[in-house]
Amino acid sequence: MFLALNNAVVDQVGGIHPAAGMTSTFNVAPGDYVMDVFYADRHITDAHAFLDVGGDITTTVPEASTWAMMILGFAGVGFLAYRRNNKSSTFRFA
Repeated sequence: MFLALNNAVVDQVGGIHPAAGMTSTFNVAPGDYVMDVFYADRHITDAHAFLDVGGDITTTVPEASTWAMMILGFAGVGFLAYRRNNKSSTFRFA
C-alpha cells in the first residue's frame, strides 16, 4: 500500500501483516493536499487496509484594531437607527 500527498509518496507498507498490526502516523503542515492511496493484493490473503485521517481546525483571532472598527461600525449604525426612530413628525400648514 502506498500513500501519496501532492504526488509524493509519504508512506508505504508492504508484506503480510495482521489487521491490527501496522500503524503509521505522520503530520503535515497546514494547507490543501491531494491524497492518493494505491492498494494492491497479489495473493489471496485476508488483507485489510484502514485509513484514518484526522486533524485540528484552527482559526485566527482578529486583531484588536479590527474589533475596534467593527464595534465602532455597529455603534454608528445603532446611533443612526436611534436618531431615525426618535425624530418626531411635524406638519406645517400654510
